[in-house]
Amino acid sequence: MAKLQLLRDAGFTADSSQPAIWIERNRRQAFSENIISDHDVSWLTERLAEKVPEPEFWFYFRDLSDNPLRKCKMVLSRLKMAAVLPVIRTGSRREGVTHSN
Repeated sequence: MAKLQLLRDAGFTADSSQPAIWIERNRRQAFSENIISDHDVSWLTERLAEKVPEPEFWFYFRDLSDNPLRKCKMVLSRLKMAAVLPVIRTGSRREGVTHSN
């Protein structure tokens, strides 16, 4: 799959979280597998080109759990990056147009 290869080429590795997420520490980005499957390669390429502000770590999810911030903080703790600010970004596809916030 081209999207997963794009992530691997950018240095991302799969995390054993459920649902699975792809993480890259230096870029300070994480993508859930479901958001990756929802979007095309151009959407992912655009997200990979974004510059994450220094104190932040961006998490891209389609579906949010009851306490998504807690899950993000747990991931950052495992990465020994607990001092970084988790920012949850969702992505949705409506009528062929992709939105990311």
